[in-house]
Amino acid sequence: MPQIIGNILAAEISVVYYGLFNWRKRKLKENEFSYHKESTANSVILGFLLVIVVEAFVTHSMIKVGNSKGTFILTTLSIYTFLQVLALIKSLSRRPVFIDLKKKQVVLKFGILANAIIPFETIKEIEVSTKEFSEKSPIKYFSPLGSSAGHNVIIYLNKNIKFESFYGFKKKATSLAVFIDAKNDFVNLIKKEMINH
Repeated sequence: MPQIIGNILAAEISVVYYGLFNWRKRKLKENEFSYHKESTANSVILGFLLVIVVEAFVTHSMIKVGNSKGTFILTTLSIYTFLQVLALIKSLSRRPVFIDLKKKQVVLKFGILANAIIPFETIKEIEVSTKEFSEKSPIKYFSPLGSSAGHNVIIYLNKNIKFESFYGFKKKATSLAVFIDAKNDFVNLIKKEMINH
């Protein structure tokens, strides 16, 4: 099937999988790093989830007296949006960032929303940093939540890379701002591998 249809289908399957089925906690393996424990991402997403619940309740209460079809459609949309957000929250802890020493690359993930593969050879510099930057800056937030999710690591690249957002949409960046819970361990391991290779 065409790639765009495959990407949409894969995204929908991941929503159902993480939203309804994957309830088992996942322990970090060697060279894996979490990014959801200390960042503000969970708070932002939970706030959005609360808005969906309130909006669904209010909309349902207002429409149920009149248009039953409209009520059904809006309720279904609210339930599915709730499922998407729930899947995102659960996927944050189940899809960690991974430093692949065999393939010499960093595999960045932000739940089911974003993926990037960065070969060591494309990394010019990496630093622990929370410095702010303007929208015109070449540094881009890896998280689709942007500055709301915060960042504590900046990866500078020696060329443009493409990374995937939700539904397979591509984005470009020459530098990425990411949040990693164990930021110092993450940065030090990459620097060590860059020196060795």
